[in-house]
Amino acid sequence: MATRIETAAEEFGAGGEQETTGAWRRRAVLWTAGAAAATAWMGPGTPAAARAHAGEAVAGQGDGAVAQRMDGAAPGPLPAALGRAPRLVVQSGRLVWGGRPFAALGANVWQLQNYFAPGLVQPFTTAGTTWNGSFSGDPARGERILAEAAAYGLRVIRFISMGWNPAWLHYWLTQPQLFWRGHDALMAAAGRYGVYLVPSLVWHAMPFAVATGESNAAVFTPGTQAHALMLRYVREYVGRYRSHPNVLMWELGNEWNLMVARGPRNKWYFDTVGGLRGAMRAVTAVIKAVDPDHLVESGMAMPAVDQGADLAAQQQAFALANQYADVACLHVYPQYESISPAQAAIYKAAAAQMHIPLPSLGGASVMGMASVPAYLRAMAVTARTVLRKPLIVGEFGQDYVRHPHAGFVRDVLQGWAEGVFPLALVWSWMAAPSSNASGLASSVDPTTRPYVANLFRQFARRRPWPSPPGTR
Repeated sequence: MATRIETAAEEFGAGGEQETTGAWRRRAVLWTAGAAAATAWMGPGTPAAARAHAGEAVAGQGDGAVAQRMDGAAPGPLPAALGRAPRLVVQSGRLVWGGRPFAALGANVWQLQNYFAPGLVQPFTTAGTTWNGSFSGDPARGERILAEAAAYGLRVIRFISMGWNPAWLHYWLTQPQLFWRGHDALMAAAGRYGVYLVPSLVWHAMPFAVATGESNAAVFTPGTQAHALMLRYVREYVGRYRSHPNVLMWELGNEWNLMVARGPRNKWYFDTVGGLRGAMRAVTAVIKAVDPDHLVESGMAMPAVDQGADLAAQQQAFALANQYADVACLHVYPQYESISPAQAAIYKAAAAQMHIPLPSLGGASVMGMASVPAYLRAMAVTARTVLRKPLIVGEFGQDYVRHPHAGFVRDVLQGWAEGVFPLALVWSWMAAPSSNASGLASSVDPTTRPYVANLFRQFARRRPWPSPPGTR
């Protein structure tokens, strides 16, 4: 499987499987001089009310710019008056933005695209299953989420670009203008509030599997309809927003490394670690063929190993799962997922076969690490010395009902403040009121959990945003 995918990656890089319509090459002009001016003066300490007022002042211009591009015509070039925000680059294993070291706090708002969706009500049936196709949208709440995030020093938002509900993909295929209208509005709103975005491109395989009647595994298997559809979507999304100044970087998908076969094959994505690595290489190649300028981060979780697994096993699994993206990623939580000793052995054997050397960091167990920053420091060293790339924390959080003082979150923030990693995104920010009990318990909201929200504001001041968006 790995060989087939890696061969496909080379074909994609050479221009294979091109879209005949050329739609993925189009750019969307979604920003205006008015929105850019508002973004420039709204620093991270600006009160949310002032931000909201500024957003209203330019909303007419921004929304108008979006509406003009819904006719399917190829949009024009980037306005010269705006220029472009600096691009993130990797230098000596570290993130650099506009010539300066990059450091930022941010948040996960996984359902952000729902708030900007047009009012769509159209259930559909496929393969005998009827899916709820209702997306009422709540743009006012979406704007408030972005405004509050920026006001509390959270300048980066990670979200799902293609919702896990197959209805999203159904609308992309059958009503593309409506699908793109919602994402265009989201991008424009990010520009108004000075927030930068990390769109997760393939959060879940299910929508592509449902649309084609194939398995989740088929989404990452070259030669299948699901695989071709997934790559088509990645090309179109990246192609549409590759020039938007508020896209910080792309993410491959959510926690693919936890989808290496650990149960029935039709539920998981990959048979082997090699299959995971091959898929990462292939999708990264597709992204880079469309947009060579933006970095790609992996979206990987903390390696799933037994609680008694040693640090070396964690480092090996981490290195294997992060090799082909530009930026390594970890999701860390107080409770660690477990797998069998046999699965840990698979990672060790794969690491040996790939000849991945590891720095000597001692044999302390993962659960026995002195602190969360110490564990993350070990992984950051592995990323920088073995993979020669930076590490970001793509998710971290805890249950604030049971732990109102947020000790685990404070530990992660302390690691960020000490410069162990440049970017940390909390899970989650201002979850929807309709979320389940677990989702609400782990949600940071200035209204319901002011102590935790203010914790982020305080830490954000320790490592100020490197520079305002500007031209280059």
